Amino acid sequence: LNNLKKNDEVVTRGGLIGTIVNVKTDRVTLRVDDNVRLDVERSAAMATTATRPVYGSWQLSQRRS
Repeated sequence: LNNLKKNDEVVTRGGLIGTIVNVKTDRVTLRVDDNVRLDVERSAAMATTATRPVYGSWQLSQRRS
């Protein structure tokens, strides 16, 4: 979680999937759809989609279709 950076695709503990567009000390901003951005606390236990290949890749491919 300390290595989160801009353009990483992540899944939050709550199941939100998005791309990081801004990183702050205690929060990150996720782009979850065109013109939709959400600020999320880093403590939401985010994981990059690379660490969740089956679920994350399927969800991301569905979202982009």
